[in-house]
Amino acid sequence: RCYDGLMYPVSTEYRLANEQDLQQLYDNFDIPCKLGWPTVVAVRGNKLLGFLSTQERDEAVVAGPLMVNCRKGKSKAFVCLRLVEAYDNLMRAMGIRKYLFHVAKDETPAWVRQVDEAGIYAIINETDAHLWYERDLSFQKGKGGI
Repeated sequence: RCYDGLMYPVSTEYRLANEQDLQQLYDNFDIPCKLGWPTVVAVRGNKLLGFLSTQERDEAVVAGPLMVNCRKGKSKAFVCLRLVEAYDNLMRAMGIRKYLFHVAKDETPAWVRQVDEAGIYAIINETDAHLWYERDLSFQKGKGGI
């Protein structure tokens, strides 16, 4: 942030959501489904900037939704990146080696491009509406990570 012509760092905390956080998310975001566990939040001061949750499914670990409510541009992209990084670290700590997520093709073409350009996700299925990706969290020589 810039005050009186000087730049000051902005501190954002990325952590596992608690019950109060979840209630604030439902109050402040247009969430299309029930949030599962774990849900990671980005908090700056007292404001929840965004979250990455886990869908409640039996057949696989499926991440989503990912929602961020802050300025567009680099700030929003950075918060998204750090939410994914925190989620990845939590999944690794729990022994999860892979998870799935999907991106709506027609609603979010910029997301599809960014996910493809990251080069660390593999497309595993394509429907008319969605691209399904797999995130491999195993550390292998020559494989990138966030």
